Amino acid sequence: MTPVRSNVFIDPSHKDSFLRAIGHDQLLSRAQSALASSAYRDLQTIRCSLQDGKLLLRGQASSFYMKQMAQSVVLHAIGEDQRCVQIVNSVEVNYPAERNYPHLDL
Repeated sequence: MTPVRSNVFIDPSHKDSFLRAIGHDQLLSRAQSALASSAYRDLQTIRCSLQDGKLLLRGQASSFYMKQMAQSVVLHAIGEDQRCVQIVNSVEVNYPAERNYPHLDL
């Protein structure tokens, strides 16, 4: 199955001053630590990076739910600062081949 990608944007109205105040390293650390300590194994492998003032989420997830959970965990980790950062969720969704869907004729 072809990976599905999407981008989710949050208003970055004050991103430059915010990133200077909090620091790139602290923002990345909070986001990455939250993913790494998640109880969901899918989230533990997702990586964060900052590029052009955007927080990028990259990796693979086994469902759209896990992709959304990655974004939610990061948003919770950065707290109210989320209003000042643009998040690009580029996590690829790759459904496991061994899934069984008895109600669908696949």
